[in-house]
Amino acid sequence: MEYSRLYPIMGFEAHGAFNRWWVHKTYRHNSNRYNTYTPLGHIICKYYYPRNLRTGEQQGQRSIFYDAIKNWQNFNDPTKDFYNQWAKNRPLSGYNRYISLYLQANKDMIIYWKTLEKDGADTSTIPQYIASPYFTRGFNIQPVTWDGWLMANETWTRNSETSITKPSDTVLKYQIGDKIKFTQHGSVKYFYVIAITDTLIIVRGNGSVVVEDTDTYPITSNFLSHVESPYGFPVYFTYTSTKTPQSGTYTSVRSLDIYFKLVGNFTILVYAFDGNCSGTPTYIDLSLPINAVATELEQQCLVNNVPGRTLIQSAALRITKIGGNWNTGAYSKATGMAIYKIS
Repeated sequence: MEYSRLYPIMGFEAHGAFNRWWVHKTYRHNSNRYNTYTPLGHIICKYYYPRNLRTGEQQGQRSIFYDAIKNWQNFNDPTKDFYNQWAKNRPLSGYNRYISLYLQANKDMIIYWKTLEKDGADTSTIPQYIASPYFTRGFNIQPVTWDGWLMANETWTRNSETSITKPSDTVLKYQIGDKIKFTQHGSVKYFYVIAITDTLIIVRGNGSVVVEDTDTYPITSNFLSHVESPYGFPVYFTYTSTKTPQSGTYTSVRSLDIYFKLVGNFTILVYAFDGNCSGTPTYIDLSLPINAVATELEQQCLVNNVPGRTLIQSAALRITKIGGNWNTGAYSKATGMAIYKIS
């Protein structure tokens, strides 16, 4: 049918579809400052019926997308939080990240809508396929578990008491502030990640916990976590501190609380201690659990219940008594909290 010839004969102006025979399209432009529009052109074209052939490929892709959305809707909050944390400060949401991973993992799905097409090298089951590197896109880790921990799926060996040797191609898996755990010498050990190189994870353990010789005590069941509070990870770590006065010597009187927590690349240090000093020092240096970026920013504290101030050194917190010195012969007590960026 010659729509363009028929239209002028009918002698009326129309817009849109006409009884599913043809479609009128009018193009206009803004002709003046009053935002009135004048016709620029008129096009008449055939009405096209959208095709939905429901081919095996179409239905298969729709099924995969449906499964991805249903999976996300059925996730609990810790699982969703894992993906949301990963997407933090990135131009996408945790939901977008998961859907993208799922669709990428299943774009060459071994099971199609029409037929079963499986290569001999493919994993044998769908759960194995989703847990494979095709799904994790090079991270070589399993999807998040309900307790917030991820299996590292790589071999760790001891480099030193505070460092672990890892494969060189996994540098993007870790970041400062991550938590790791593993079993060694019959116990589960927890560490903060405080630095990463191509082949090493630099760690800080809880209290006196260190990485032991892996030739004698191999590392097994190694996990990592990006979330704030994975199951079983201590709320805070303790450490053995040293106190160095400006002059003279320091003798501890009572063992009080000194503990810390790592949040990203910042350390929160809480301390309370007392002891005797010889001489008349105006300050005492309290050793830090993790080395710091030295700063001139002063923070407040209490020394014998009167105001004091602290200054972050690279390896110590300098605690100064304002307007006097640490008492000679009698014990002095310092309490406070300091926040600093790790080096």
